Amino acid sequence: MDGELIGAVSTVRDITELQQYEETMRRKMLQLVFEALKKFSVYNQKRSFVV
Repeated sequence: MDGELIGAVSTVRDITELQQYEETMRRKMLQLVFEALKKFSVYNQKRSFVV
């Protein structure tokens, strides 16, 4: 048995559900970023009129 391969073990798993969950989370986070940018933009516009 001097370095000779005598067996192997492999695991296979369907990750479709995990990929769908990740895509959903990415879309939600991106939506939150857009909402924050929109609010920040409105805030800055209001602030510039106060001067």
